[in-house]
Amino acid sequence: VLRALINPIGSILYAKGRTDMGFYWNLYGAVVNTVVFWIFVSYGVFVIAWLENGLTFISFILALWILNRVIGLKPAEYLATLARPLIANAIVAAATYAASLLLEEIVANGIALFAVLVVFGLSLYAAFLAIFERDLFKEYWRLLWRR
Repeated sequence: VLRALINPIGSILYAKGRTDMGFYWNLYGAVVNTVVFWIFVSYGVFVIAWLENGLTFISFILALWILNRVIGLKPAEYLATLARPLIANAIVAAATYAASLLLEEIVANGIALFAVLVVFGLSLYAAFLAIFERDLFKEYWRLLWRR
């Protein structure tokens, strides 16, 4: 998720004529990730996964600093726009996890359980979208069912 939140930095740097910063941003990511993963790969996939999360978090903090410097976007403003979607995602994740705990005893087939949980999670997301972002929900609905 953090990687997706970092994604716009390249386009913003390009639009502001700072492709040099974009180059160094990508160089930093390539070098740091390669070196860290090379050092810790012998510890297994679990360690690599946590390192990826940690490095992505550090990159997110750096991206906030760069965005502040380049376009004056304050980190608090950016994070405030993420609050409501983050809360909705946390609620959906918790509800889906709770449903998995309740249903794993009832639905013995793993594939069937997965399918039920996907439908459940998507339904919750659709409900949140319909409640909090009605216009966007209507647009998605039109795109989905337009023939």
